Amino acid sequence: MATRRWFVQFLVGTTAVLHGCGSGERTVGVTGKLVKNGTKYEIPNGQSLQMTFIAMEIEGADGKMVPNSDPYPVEYQADTGVFKVPGREGYGVPPGKYRVAISQTMTSEAASKQKGRKRVHREDDLLKFKFSESASPIIREIKSAAELTIDLDKPQE
Repeated sequence: MATRRWFVQFLVGTTAVLHGCGSGERTVGVTGKLVKNGTKYEIPNGQSLQMTFIAMEIEGADGKMVPNSDPYPVEYQADTGVFKVPGREGYGVPPGKYRVAISQTMTSEAASKQKGRKRVHREDDLLKFKFSESASPIIREIKSAAELTIDLDKPQE
């Protein structure tokens, strides 16, 4: 009897993982590299980078595409230029179309050490909002697990 209960719990748990932990949506893994001019994007000392995948339309539970604007934060490794989009529960994001927002800011330590007439505030986007949540030209359609290369010099590729 205990073995049967364990088996049922195993099946239920496995099904939940495969289907997005009970959320009712299918998810796909997204990883990639951030480059500039074909090489790893180097973030200057005293600065940090934030990336977010903003859903434009995603696949609903019925398989049809629906408008959406959910943000999916990116885990970015500055030393390698590699990123991962873990999604809500660590299993990826729903298939669909996404705008990739990227901003670069001063760290609080670097902002406080500035000298001179023109100070940069910690909240200022050093990429001049070129890749903001509403204006970024980086749009990717993700249908299945994907490894993307995002080149800041060629955002539409």
